[in-house]
Amino acid sequence: MRRLVACSLSAASLLALMPLVADAFGCRRGGCCESYSCAPVVCAPVAPVAPTFEERKVSYLKPVWREKVIEETVVRCVPREEKFVYEVSVPVTREEKRTVKVCRPVTREVEYVSKVAVPVHAVEKRTVMVNVPVQKEVPYEYTVAVPRFREVPRKVSYCEYETRTVETAVPVCRVVPEVCTDACGRCYTTCRTVTEMQTCVRNVCVPVMREREVTVRECYYEREVRKATRLVCEYRQEERTVEVPVCRTEYRDVPSKRLVCENVMEDREVVYRVCDYTREKREGVRTVMERVNENVKRTVRVCEYETVTETVRVPVCNTISAGYECGYGAAWGCGRRGCCH
Repeated sequence: MRRLVACSLSAASLLALMPLVADAFGCRRGGCCESYSCAPVVCAPVAPVAPTFEERKVSYLKPVWREKVIEETVVRCVPREEKFVYEVSVPVTREEKRTVKVCRPVTREVEYVSKVAVPVHAVEKRTVMVNVPVQKEVPYEYTVAVPRFREVPRKVSYCEYETRTVETAVPVCRVVPEVCTDACGRCYTTCRTVTEMQTCVRNVCVPVMREREVTVRECYYEREVRKATRLVCEYRQEERTVEVPVCRTEYRDVPSKRLVCENVMEDREVVYRVCDYTREKREGVRTVMERVNENVKRTVRVCEYETVTETVRVPVCNTISAGYECGYGAAWGCGRRGCCH
């Protein structure tokens, strides 16, 4: 049925487009008009011919969904409990007496003689040299830079701006109508943007360097010698007798007592807690997973193809004769195989 509908639609569209085909091809260069102009040819159309249908047998594969029972093997884990024996180290604590050596400190007094440094103070007379400062005035000369000013002529550069007229080319865009010809030879007018260079005048400021003479006050220094007086401190050595306190150290024997700590070794019994480990066997239960194969039946959908034969009506296309009075030239436009005279 789909093929029948498709053939009917194609035949109807072909019949509807027959007059347009002739106009679309227009006048070609080896064809109808001697002046090779593209004037359309007007021809008298003929009524379309109705298509003829015939019955045909068509075979094709048709998909059919069916249910099918299949058998597959499934692995299933089954838990089970089993007993096992394991060993455990059990701590056992017991008391044990041991004899150890203990160091005990013992304190006692001991007499001894020590040397003691005793300070002894005394006053002694000594002769020393002393520097005595003496001040006096001494004249001296020094040089001073005195600033002076004078006027000096100098040349300086300065910048002035002159206005000049310069001609430059500026791009200008404008829209121009243009006559064009399409693929069928028809003339039409379009607007196209054209860029032109136009000359314009503008003012430009140009810097010009010039020189002029100016008078500048210049500062310079003159060296001048001046006289002054300053105080100078001089030292004179003199002998003087002074009393100086002197401290001497004398060592004397002084009897005294001190405490001495001595260590005495003794035997002592001590009770210790001793931890021993004994190994015991115990029984436990654990879970073990076993893999069991099991056959399971399932229903699935399977797509199968069947050959189906149907009788359909098919349009038979007849040979399309020239639908215009001009023969081939009118059917296919003004081409090389025909012409309208």
